[in-house]
Amino acid sequence: MRVFSGAAGRSEPPSLADPQVLSLLYAAVEGSNYQAVVSLYNRYARGVRREELWDVWLDQAADAAHEGRAQSARLALSFARMAAVEPWGPLTEQQHARIRALDTLLSVRTA
Repeated sequence: MRVFSGAAGRSEPPSLADPQVLSLLYAAVEGSNYQAVVSLYNRYARGVRREELWDVWLDQAADAAHEGRAQSARLALSFARMAAVEPWGPLTEQQHARIRALDTLLSVRTA
């Protein structure tokens, strides 16, 4: 489900394949670095409306999973579980369901 609307004044969001994004993601998840959580938010908020943020993030996690970048996808899902705090905001039940579906996909692909 692609949700990026490209609203006026917004640019394409950064990619989970971007080395800087991956570095921040690793620091946020593995290092429990809140500043990395905020930095990721700031990078994504430049290109994505707040109400689309988690859906765009999960779209990118799904792309990573389908492209065989399982480690990036897993980090992105771990981040979604732990970063549902300000400034990112909470996940909806539908977004939690997407995370569970991606977990299943990743576990089947690595089994």
